[in-house]
Amino acid sequence: MANAAGLAIFQSHGRQDRELSFSAAESLHSDLSAAGAQITWVPFDGGHEIPLPVLRALKKFIRATMQGPWPPPGEQAKNLEDDTFATFTKERITA
Repeated sequence: MANAAGLAIFQSHGRQDRELSFSAAESLHSDLSAAGAQITWVPFDGGHEIPLPVLRALKKFIRATMQGPWPPPGEQAKNLEDDTFATFTKERITA
C-alpha cells in the first residue's frame, strides 16, 4: 500500500454482497485511505453487481480524473452513500 499515496481510486461495494463481504470492502477502503489514496467510495444497497447509478458515478469519476489531478488541489475525495450520487466535489462532478 505504500505506493497508494495520491492515487485516485474509485471503489464501490454492495452491502448485501454474498461473494465478497462488505466488511472486507470497508477494510480495504480504510487501508487505502490510511495509505494516502484519494478514494471515491460508493457503497450501495445491493449484492455482487454494478448498478446503473454506480456506473454513472464511475463514468463521471473517469472523466474528472482525465481532466487533471484528482481530487483537484485543495479538495478531498468524497464518500457517496446509497442514492447520494449527487455531488463528488464542488461543481466538478454532479449527477
